[in-house]
Amino acid sequence: MHRMMSAGWALYSIARQFGARLGFAGVLAIASVPLTLMAAPASAAPPATKAVQHCIVQLAPLTAADKAAHRGSKVVSKQCSAQPIVRPDTGDLLITLYDQPGYAGSSVEFTSNPGGCSGDYNVLDFNTIGWNDRTASAVPYCYRSSVLYQDTYLSGATYTISSGTPDLGQFDYTASSWETIPQ
Repeated sequence: MHRMMSAGWALYSIARQFGARLGFAGVLAIASVPLTLMAAPASAAPPATKAVQHCIVQLAPLTAADKAAHRGSKVVSKQCSAQPIVRPDTGDLLITLYDQPGYAGSSVEFTSNPGGCSGDYNVLDFNTIGWNDRTASAVPYCYRSSVLYQDTYLSGATYTISSGTPDLGQFDYTASSWETIPQ
């Protein structure tokens, strides 16, 4: 309140001092300035955060035809819950991505179906699964490295993950696509 009164008093003084030179329109212009100068109250709420969600996305391995046509792995199934989900026994865990550093927050697990660790997998556009620009930490599995890409369709800057990475540093919140490194 004090800040608003001080700003109002200062503008009143300026308008009074220059009112004769500026005319009525100039005084009105100066009088409208307090609306743009007022600061938000110190008790303003922080931006809302999304509820924690855990997802499992089962992928089919890339076929020779998929690779030749530059297609992504087919999403066989996707399930999400506010609680951690028990992974089905039908495939191997490929990588888990988290939206907070330190393996915290929401997560998405990419699993194989079937093909296990021996197939090649990718997601060309994280927008299709609601995960674009959200990754802050990651854990690859299957004794395989993975590559995160800044842009969709496996393009742009890259970040290679060979083991659990609790913080992607400058790559936090920039990944838009992913692939396993072919064996």
